[in-house]
Amino acid sequence: MNCLIRLLSGAKMSRGKAGGEITINGHRLDKHQLRQRIGFLPTSFDLPPDLTVQQFLTISAMFYPSKTKNYHMDGMIHQYANTFALGPFKDCIFVCSTVLNSLDIYDLAFIINGLRDWAIKSKRIVILAIAPPTIDILNMFSKVDLATYDYLTNEAEAESSMRIGHLISEWQRKAPPPVIRPLDLLPEEVGTANFLQVILALFRRMSYELLNRPYIFIILPLVSNIVSLLISLSFVSLSNDKRAGASERLGLVEALVFYSTIPINTTMILYLYSRRKSASWEFKAHIYGSLPYGVAKTLFDLSFLLISVLLFTLPIYFVTGFDSAPFSLSGLSSFSIVTFLFFFYLYMISLLVAHLFKSALLGTIVSICLNLVSFVVSGLPIHPLDQSLPFDGIRLISPHFWIEYAILQQNFMGTPLPMLSNNQTHELVIGCERTKVLAKKIKEV
Repeated sequence: MNCLIRLLSGAKMSRGKAGGEITINGHRLDKHQLRQRIGFLPTSFDLPPDLTVQQFLTISAMFYPSKTKNYHMDGMIHQYANTFALGPFKDCIFVCSTVLNSLDIYDLAFIINGLRDWAIKSKRIVILAIAPPTIDILNMFSKVDLATYDYLTNEAEAESSMRIGHLISEWQRKAPPPVIRPLDLLPEEVGTANFLQVILALFRRMSYELLNRPYIFIILPLVSNIVSLLISLSFVSLSNDKRAGASERLGLVEALVFYSTIPINTTMILYLYSRRKSASWEFKAHIYGSLPYGVAKTLFDLSFLLISVLLFTLPIYFVTGFDSAPFSLSGLSSFSIVTFLFFFYLYMISLLVAHLFKSALLGTIVSICLNLVSFVVSGLPIHPLDQSLPFDGIRLISPHFWIEYAILQQNFMGTPLPMLSNNQTHELVIGCERTKVLAKKIKEV
């Protein structure tokens, strides 16, 4: 029965194949059309651990809005939440335990119908604990027999079958011609939210999660600040002399674009996996897809990315003397913008692997491997001239190459971000090529 209900409601099935025709009021429907008219909640469903019942009902009502504007869902949900609070209304609730188990199906239906009428007329609440007597119904019908003897025998069963067949043929012969009536209307489809409404509902859900469990959202800024302090203490007060401090500044850039990504990227992946796990049932029920969830999650987490970037850049910029030029707000802003772009790149990689892989460990390994390949072909650990031709071209599409390019430009030349395309960049490259040519000529001499 559970399999049939899941099949009719269009819920996600693990395996198997089914076929057949679906008709409602004479109208043939496919599985998608039927699913749009059914609201299905499985018995194995568990409420999200980060939401209260009232918050969950509010979010669910936003995913399935009413097609009319006559219902104020927030007010109704609040009213239901207050109504079903058993404390203030304990005198208005009638609770039946298992006292109905000994009754047959007819007496049980009579009592339930009577209790329902009583509850409606007296404005009371009735809570019944009933075990559905499916086995009793089957046993009752299996013992029904049209017997001509005093007890059940095989001959009586055969004679009963003959009588039933004779009655059916007589009813079919004397039955009036069927009346051709127009088909009844199809039931209305369940209201579904559009893309923008889904985004707003997800924003509200994430806001509830932030209010209920804020510590989950502050882990990334905390880890970013700890990593920043460790890097700052390792490169305290870099030398402003470009020749003497070149190795140290290259080491700082390497720590920024590679070593810091391992703990930060791992934290992002674990955070996104935990948030996606809390919404796993909604994905299985096809309430929304990965695209609206990814858009809403990215927009919601932008503020925490900004906080993480500030907690990451400020200690490094001031403790290490990152900018070789005198302090300027444009230099700090340039470094913060580059760091934000790098953090956003790591976040998008983490969001992608959280969607593609079910295991957080496997997603973390894949993400670290991608960052390692991007870092190796970027040209910082291995000079482009020492790489083969294919890798020399790949570095242009490496995110690490452009991040390193911007950081080195500012770190060595004090050039802020808006001036990255000036002539100094070309002079720097030409100077390196000239140095190589002169060294070759000296060697020949």
